[in-house]
Amino acid sequence: MAYFDPKKETNVVVDASPCGLGAMIMQQGRVICYSSRALTDVESRYSQTEREMLAVIYGVEKFHIYLYGSTFSVITDHKPLLGIIGSSKPASARIDRWRLRLMPYQYTLTYRPGKDEANPADYLSRHPFITPQRDNDGENYIRYIAKTSIPNALTLEEVKQATASEKTMQNVMTAITTGNWDSRSVSPFKSIKDELTIHDGIVLRQSRILIPDSLQLRVVKLAHSAHQGIVKTKQLLREKVWFSGIDKLVETHLKGCIPCQSATIGSKQRDPIKTTPLPKHPWDELPADFAGPFPSGELLLIVIDDYSRFPEVQIVNSTSARTNIPKLMEMFSRFGTPSVLKTDNGAPFNSGEFAAFAKKLGFKHRKITPLWPEANGEAERFVRTLNKFVHTCQAEHSDWRVELQDLLCQYRATPHTSTKISPHEALTGRQMRTALPELKATHKKPLHDLKANDDTAKLFQKKYADSDRHTAQHNLQIGDTVLVRQQKQNKLSTPYNPTPFTVEKVKGNMVTATNSKHTVTRNSSFFKAVPLHDVHQEPDKPELESDSEDDDSSRRHLQTHHQRSTPIQTHIQLRNVRQRIANEPPSLSKSERAGKQGAKRREMAC
Repeated sequence: MAYFDPKKETNVVVDASPCGLGAMIMQQGRVICYSSRALTDVESRYSQTEREMLAVIYGVEKFHIYLYGSTFSVITDHKPLLGIIGSSKPASARIDRWRLRLMPYQYTLTYRPGKDEANPADYLSRHPFITPQRDNDGENYIRYIAKTSIPNALTLEEVKQATASEKTMQNVMTAITTGNWDSRSVSPFKSIKDELTIHDGIVLRQSRILIPDSLQLRVVKLAHSAHQGIVKTKQLLREKVWFSGIDKLVETHLKGCIPCQSATIGSKQRDPIKTTPLPKHPWDELPADFAGPFPSGELLLIVIDDYSRFPEVQIVNSTSARTNIPKLMEMFSRFGTPSVLKTDNGAPFNSGEFAAFAKKLGFKHRKITPLWPEANGEAERFVRTLNKFVHTCQAEHSDWRVELQDLLCQYRATPHTSTKISPHEALTGRQMRTALPELKATHKKPLHDLKANDDTAKLFQKKYADSDRHTAQHNLQIGDTVLVRQQKQNKLSTPYNPTPFTVEKVKGNMVTATNSKHTVTRNSSFFKAVPLHDVHQEPDKPELESDSEDDDSSRRHLQTHHQRSTPIQTHIQLRNVRQRIANEPPSLSKSERAGKQGAKRREMAC
């Protein structure tokens, strides 16, 4: 064998037999590479001519890395191929498809009769290398995962064994047999004692099976294997089985089901709007953004003064830092360098060159929450104004580039809705002359009214927006497990990324979450909290009914789990119980206690 030399003449020798295909690439009589494979069951039923052409396809595509982009010869011992491959006449659909697959290659088909020494590929085709069929590996993996992820069916024998091994279930069976229900361990079942019977070592509530503690989570998983909602899962369970705390266990498990939560659209409720305080001075804080690109490929760089609402607009051809930094420098040369420049996280504001520019001039570059344009509201609102302006110019068949300065002149001279003062007057302290007739002003508007007007307008806007959007403050905390809303790629995309994240930082409405691979920062509305619990560990059972003191209740709650709880789990359970007790009112009235007991009796009756 020899190494491949692209400068030498290359030949591909192919052959086909009833059981396999053979191919080899040669240069000057020396072999570069051998290859062969067995025919599939379908391919073995091809005609000999089709098998020989399949050998050509196999050899050329197998050695694609050597052949693509160069000229070479294909040598076959089947003469009819010369008329088939080189013909322009239509053939069978299979032959036509193979012709198309050979079109990217520059080759010459040559006929050479013989076998053995004259055609060494003949031996390869008659002794093919048997390779395992791996075409369906992806489907096989998916099938395996789907099969193993679904819990196995629960048999009556397993229920019988678990019932015999658990002390609580044995106590229930004893109470059913003897009629003595005074034991504390069977108190949750006392109210339904008339419905309980024993059949072949299994406790029944009427016709429903009473599930032991060790199998309850498994039963819930079986009922939820098709990922139905909470109500449907409860209905399915109550048709066949029952156990104390069935509602709580179903709700806990389903709220922590990552596939369900990722595929369910979350609440559209948002946090209340937080208004931005007015800067102390003009040209102190500047939002910036881009409008466009327009059909001509141009964009508009927009900078607005947060204090006066005075806009500056520059036409640019790209979002590169090299193009936009000189434009910003031109604006700053007229009004001075601001203290803060607010932008989104796109180009050029995310570049190192722009960071160096900010450091050089000494202003703070504040990036808003990603994918949340509301955080840069002034700039975004003016983008809408510019887009409407461009559309009206298009409707009037005028050049928006020429008319742009006229728009800016009128906008700067018009009193702003919030401040009740024109942007030009708020920035410069004097009114702006326009084409409209006017008398010289005898007095100036006091600028201290600007802040009062702005505060009043923002308060009204916040009240209206919060009422319209039914806002509510988020309760995300550091350490919470969350899912992140993702952009929809296709119809099968889930609304939320199914990979859980952990909240790392909370700053107002801006939340940062991370996992082993990524860190994301979004508005709180992008996150959905999911309960963090071990899917293999059964959630806490409800406490036994008792009128004892809180501490005794806490201890009894832990005693019901001491056989299956580790010291760490016991500590967590104790903390949860004490936290729940702390959150409850210090005392309940007689009517409130009666209401609680009635709700508990209704749950048992189900």
